[in-house]
Amino acid sequence: MVITMPRATKDVQKALLKKGFTLEKKRDHAYYFVYIGNKKTRINTKISHGSHKDISDSLLKLMMKEMKLQKKEFDEYMNCTLTKDEYLTFLKENKYI
Repeated sequence: MVITMPRATKDVQKALLKKGFTLEKKRDHAYYFVYIGNKKTRINTKISHGSHKDISDSLLKLMMKEMKLQKKEFDEYMNCTLTKDEYLTFLKENKYI
C-alpha cells in the first residue's frame, strides 16, 4: 500500500498548473489536462469543486495513477523537485503521450 499523506488542495492545484497541466472547469470537478502545443493529451486528473482543504490519501493515489507516476515521482512532482520538462520527458519516454 502506498501512503502519500493528505495534501492541501491549493498546493496540489498550484503544482499541477505550474508543471504542465491546464485547468478546464466543469460543473462537478476541476479537470486538469496536459497539452503539448495546442493538442490535448490523454493525461488528466481532476479535483472536486467541494475539495477546499486537504485531498485524502485515497484520492491522491488515484491522481498518481492518472498522472502515470509512482509515489516517489509524485512526491517529487508535488514538492517541485521534478520539473515540468522532466515530467513531460518522462511521459514521452514511457509513451504516455
